[in-house]
Amino acid sequence: MKNTKERIYLTKDNLEAQRGEARYWRHIERYISVRSEVYGNVLDLACGVGYGSHLLAMNPDVDCVIGCDIDEEAIEFANKEYASDKVLFCSDVKQKDLKIDVLVSIETIEHIKDINILPQMARDLQIPKLIISFPHIKSTHFNSYHFHDFNTQQIKDLFPEWVLIDENKIHHDVTILQFVANPKSWKTTINDTDL
Repeated sequence: MKNTKERIYLTKDNLEAQRGEARYWRHIERYISVRSEVYGNVLDLACGVGYGSHLLAMNPDVDCVIGCDIDEEAIEFANKEYASDKVLFCSDVKQKDLKIDVLVSIETIEHIKDINILPQMARDLQIPKLIISFPHIKSTHFNSYHFHDFNTQQIKDLFPEWVLIDENKIHHDVTILQFVANPKSWKTTINDTDL
């Protein structure tokens, strides 16, 4: 690689290496950008190899981060590299008997064939806050691991029991949404005779 006042000369190999580095940094930045928004017990859904869970746990308002991923090899690596008193990893969140305060899902929903799985999990666990990121550009035509293309309204429609409180577009291709539970959605119906 050669630097001049006007141009940067990159070989094809250097360009590919830089592109790969940029991709890693962008993903790390997404976790860093939501780290200040989490607290209590955090579920990092589709945590991969665990670096995002580790980054989330650096927030002093976090009691525990549970990194969950279906890939057993990724969980094994995460446990070796990032497990601590504050960070746990598992392949099934139902194994852990913790109330979850915040669900973090960084670019996961587009990978799930049945898009109702994530909202149903959030309902079952009655998670009060959700942080969900997704590509807001068409990606299914070049990424064979993506089953869906979404916009913000489509994500909102999947989570009617939560209220969208923040929308942040980063890197020109990713949106991060924050939702909080609508209190009316979680209340148990009370009979008039109970009043």
